[in-house]
Amino acid sequence: MRKNKNSYYPKFIFLITAIALLFLGFMEGDKKGNKSNKQYILNKTQTSGKQGDAYRFNINNLNIPINRVGTIADVNIPPDGTLGRFGGIGVIFSSGFFMSGFTNGRLWAFAQASASLIENMTPGTVASGPNDPDAVIYVVNKEDEPFGLSWQDWKTAVDKFDADFYNGDGSVDGDGNPTYTPIDHNGNGKWDDDEDMPDLLGDETAWCVYTDGQLGAQRLRFAGVDPQGVEIRQTIFGFASKGALGN
Repeated sequence: MRKNKNSYYPKFIFLITAIALLFLGFMEGDKKGNKSNKQYILNKTQTSGKQGDAYRFNINNLNIPINRVGTIADVNIPPDGTLGRFGGIGVIFSSGFFMSGFTNGRLWAFAQASASLIENMTPGTVASGPNDPDAVIYVVNKEDEPFGLSWQDWKTAVDKFDADFYNGDGSVDGDGNPTYTPIDHNGNGKWDDDEDMPDLLGDETAWCVYTDGQLGAQRLRFAGVDPQGVEIRQTIFGFASKGALGN
């Protein structure tokens, strides 16, 4: 939920961690299909902030490539390539999800399950469409400079895609809604609890939004099922500390 010192309200959000996921072990489907192994081009200029269409979540014992449409592990990021690794050992081939339901009595389903040749998700929201250059992965790290580039990049995620944040200063817009203003009000170079900051969970958080935007005529599986307008705001986070919650 969006954090505000004075009010809290629920949102329809899927919180997906790197290890608490639906594991999709359908490798045989991939062997018999003709899925291409795309290489992703990354933003190499910084470790946090806007990260393009893919990111390698590498913290503590976890080394898991992800992309901006919900695929986990089956994402080819050089030099390590695909696979989610724990302690250097490959433990995840491909991970994602299925969803189904009824609309006006009509059954529908979609998924992001690359090993089963099902990739129905597109980046961004219904309103933004799939070609919005800002529909990327946003990363914040505990070691990032307060109010620095990654905190400023997060403003795009908030303003355009409704990402969560801590509303420390209680600022609101003309409609009375909380606004994200990452400003060091007292100039001390540190974050204080009466100032805004990104929704950082653990020691590193990677966030993106995507929707079931693939047209029914383009779907290999669930052919003819049109988009339902479902938007998923995905948060992946991890801890760099030791102990039971160390990952």
